[in-house]
Amino acid sequence: MIAANIGRSELCCKLEAGVGHDLLEAMEVTSVKAGATIMQQGDQSDTYLILAAGDAVVTHTRDGEETRILATLTEPTGLGEEALLGVESRAVSVTMESDGTLLRIRRDAFAAFVGERAVEWIECDKASAAGSNVCWLWFGAEGRKRVARAGAIGLLLSQLRERISDLDRGRRYYCCCKDGKESAIAAFVLRHRGLEAYAVRDGRSAIARDSA
Repeated sequence: MIAANIGRSELCCKLEAGVGHDLLEAMEVTSVKAGATIMQQGDQSDTYLILAAGDAVVTHTRDGEETRILATLTEPTGLGEEALLGVESRAVSVTMESDGTLLRIRRDAFAAFVGERAVEWIECDKASAAGSNVCWLWFGAEGRKRVARAGAIGLLLSQLRERISDLDRGRRYYCCCKDGKESAIAAFVLRHRGLEAYAVRDGRSAIARDSA
């Protein structure tokens, strides 16, 4: 039942057949009760969650204002995207409305395991030969210095969420970083938001080429 549900989640729907069992092995499975707070606004965390069974409600509280209900979630749903992006604190609270099952995976495990399987990769040489309807997104300290490619955007992974609304949905995005980990996370998040995005393999070569 759990394997079937996570297979329908946005995290797993593009995984190759048979990978679900390996993913379960990489994730912590926890039973949760109705009324349990599974995510607390303001808390710091590096963990991505999947609501594999049950229902939950998303709330947000501003200083001096009443708590607002933002959404009701049903299985399977991914939670905590900000943890993947390195954002310091949770933006909302999530409380279970029924008993359920929660799966957790830390950011480093996501990048090493899920990132390789849940995103589409492109070789550096092929990406470099792409046409004009492409925008390169460079992540990490090196990313902010990338100016050699026309129209390239250099940013930190933690800045991606606030920049997504500025990206042109008619363009293709190549995500590049030094070791591929941030590229994989960025490509996953962008595809989840409906943009065409790829992680560039061997980002070190692309960095060296643009630095030459």
